[in-house]
Amino acid sequence: MTHAQSRSAQMLDTEIISLRRTFHACPELGMENPVTADIIIRYLRGIGVTDIKSGLGEGTGITAIIQGEQAGKCLALRADTDGLPVIEKTGLPFASVNGKAHACGHDAHMAMLLGAARLLVEKRHQICGTVKLIFQPGEEIGIGAKKLVAAGVLEDPHVDAIAGQHTGSLFDGISSGEIGYFPDRFGFCVTRIDAVFHGRGGHTSRQHEAVDAILIACHAVTQLQAVMSRERKCDSPAVISIGTINGGVKNNIIADSCAVSGTIRSKDPAEQRFYEERTEKIFCSTANSFRGSCFVSFPFRLDSTPIDPHMLAIFKSSAAKVVGGARIKPVTAANAVGDDFSEYCLDRPGLYWFHGSAPDADPIYPHHHPQFDIDEKPLGDGARLLAQFALDWLQKGGKK
Repeated sequence: MTHAQSRSAQMLDTEIISLRRTFHACPELGMENPVTADIIIRYLRGIGVTDIKSGLGEGTGITAIIQGEQAGKCLALRADTDGLPVIEKTGLPFASVNGKAHACGHDAHMAMLLGAARLLVEKRHQICGTVKLIFQPGEEIGIGAKKLVAAGVLEDPHVDAIAGQHTGSLFDGISSGEIGYFPDRFGFCVTRIDAVFHGRGGHTSRQHEAVDAILIACHAVTQLQAVMSRERKCDSPAVISIGTINGGVKNNIIADSCAVSGTIRSKDPAEQRFYEERTEKIFCSTANSFRGSCFVSFPFRLDSTPIDPHMLAIFKSSAAKVVGGARIKPVTAANAVGDDFSEYCLDRPGLYWFHGSAPDADPIYPHHHPQFDIDEKPLGDGARLLAQFALDWLQKGGKK
């Protein structure tokens, strides 16, 4: 690397870190991320990207087109934009103070994709085809990708393949600055459970006239644990967790309803459907046995993400150019994380990789924790990897 190239890389790294901190200070939730979207759009226009669409997916989704000087296919690169309903406690000088937090790394995802956009604009003459940038809200609530796909982000122009990355400390064995790839699938299938148990309210002095919805819910949740202990294949990782239980209005009133919510996570889509069926059956039959009833719904379902082998082969070569072959590792440890990136891969080849950025700290706080943080030093390489992979895939795999 020449002195000029080194200085240019340092300038890009500084810019990406600055972008990450700007996003970090203003996290927004769900499908509406207007402040975040404005920062993205202003930056893209500032580097010469003019083909931008915003307000997508019944929210603040954005697409932007970088057209190469040579003909070819279209590769999409995606970053998620929303934060979490977590009060940040990092003590960082750029920490959020609005009662929300970028406690999952989406601030870095956006910054790295914008850095990649700058690199790709500078290298238009090397692009064989089109790069489509997708900035997607609503990942944390599991509906953003589905809404953007429904809004047509994989068309006009037609997206032939899509790639993305996740940063942080999710996977053991992948240190900061290292890149982890998934040999076959990324993440787990994730299904949200929402259930409402109905009984008959009454005074606690006349319990024989009532049907206690809280008691029904407690028995049903306990019964559900038997699915994991007795119906799960021993060699197949899966977990069912109940995260909330809400019922009752007063200490001396037997509740007439009780709501619970949770998640089902498993590696295999067929097994995921089985666990969904068993959850509904157990909840409804338990309610019926107590003379009550239950309504179960699954507001969103996400499958694990299949990894396209051809894209993966090209990616390994791209990553070696950016970080060196010794810093590219397969992710072998099971981790029940989920990501709605899988929605883009239902009928398109896809690739998702892990960008290690665990901070040099003890303890390292996990994703979604109020004190979650990342090591910013490898963010520049994350941007360079996105750009390099786009150039390589369009050159090697995307030529028409």
